[in-house]
Amino acid sequence: MKAAIITSIAMAIALASLSKAHADFTSGQIDVDFGSPGVVVGPAVLGSAGDVWNQDTNASAHTTGVLLLTSGVQSTGVTLSLGTAIGVGTLVFQGPFTGTPYSGLMSAGRVENASDQLIISGLTPLQAYELYFYSDVTGADSRWTGFTVNGDTRYAVNTLGFRTFVEENNFVYFPSESADSDGRLSIAISRSQVTSVPDPVVNGFQIIPVPEPSSFELCALSVAGLVVPWRVGRGGRSER
Repeated sequence: MKAAIITSIAMAIALASLSKAHADFTSGQIDVDFGSPGVVVGPAVLGSAGDVWNQDTNASAHTTGVLLLTSGVQSTGVTLSLGTAIGVGTLVFQGPFTGTPYSGLMSAGRVENASDQLIISGLTPLQAYELYFYSDVTGADSRWTGFTVNGDTRYAVNTLGFRTFVEENNFVYFPSESADSDGRLSIAISRSQVTSVPDPVVNGFQIIPVPEPSSFELCALSVAGLVVPWRVGRGGRSER
C-alpha cells in the first residue's frame, strides 16, 4: 500500500512538472483592442483599472508580435494571427457606449469578412482558457457576429443599444476552451445567414487561463483515491 501511495505521489509531481515545463501562458491576462492605438486602458467585463491593452489596427492578413499581459509585461510567446479585414478603425462616433469608460473599445474595431479566423498561438498545449469577445457598432442595427471555438458557436446580436455589457448582445463568453496540442486556439468569425444583416464586427477580446490544480492538490487527490478503497476493503473484511 505504501509503495502504491509513493508511486502515485511521484506520478502527480511528474505531471505537474511536465505542465510547468511547457507553461507558456498559465497565469495573467491578455487584452486585445482593434481600434485606435492608445485609447483603451482598464477593464471591460474582465479586468481592473490600469490594465494595458494590445492595439492592432492592421487590416491586412498578418501575425502580431508577442502580446503584452495586462500588467504591461511581455507574455511568453503568445501571438495573434488574423486574416484580411474589410476595414479597421472607428466604427461609430456616437454609439451607445459614448461617454462611458468603454467607449474606446466599443466605438472601434475590425469589420470582418465572413468565415475569417483569429488564431491565438503560443498558448500552453491543452490548457483551458476563458475568452470574452466584444462586438458592437451602433448597438441596435441587428448585427449578428458569430464566434466559433472548438465547435462551440455563440452570437453577439446587437439590439436595444445597451450602454453596458450584456452577454450575447455586445459580447460573448466562453468559460473554458482548451488550446490544441500545438498551443493554439482558432476562432472562426461568421455572420447571420440573413443576407441583409451587416458584416460581422470584432471590437476586441480578452483571454485568461482557467486555473489548474496545484501539484499539492494533485498529490492529495491521488492519495485519496488509493486510501479510500483501501479503508473500505479493510472495513469489509470478516473476522476469523
